[in-house]
Amino acid sequence: MLSVLAQLSRAQSGATSVPEANPGRPTVSTPATLTPVGYKQFENGALFAEDSTDFSKRTGIGQVTKLSVLRRLELFLQSEPLAISQSRDRTAVHEGEVFAGVQSVLLFGGQSRPTVSIAMLHAFTQVSPRSSTLALFDSRLRFF
Repeated sequence: MLSVLAQLSRAQSGATSVPEANPGRPTVSTPATLTPVGYKQFENGALFAEDSTDFSKRTGIGQVTKLSVLRRLELFLQSEPLAISQSRDRTAVHEGEVFAGVQSVLLFGGQSRPTVSIAMLHAFTQVSPRSSTLALFDSRLRFF
């Protein structure tokens, strides 16, 4: 019975358009290309910095969630749930910033043509909320 159902389902499935997984993605933190429509992408990492004018050492744990809702449109949420900073002899443990944004492909790339995207994001901070806009080009755009 199960083998009959398996063969029936295989016969009706036809060619699927499931994108192939790319374990190397992302190669940069904010690529110009988007994730496949309907797929969620989770990026996690850590950031360490030292010898700044604001702190002597800082460590942050970051998380980004991306979801493409259309072929040209991706939503993302970036947060830093934990940030530890050290200034002189004082250590502070606190939450970092939260960013929400949208990225849109303006021009799809080809063999020798780069993908061009624009991203807009808004920072939700306790001090002062702010917005930013980024222009993104993929690696097919070479100046050297």
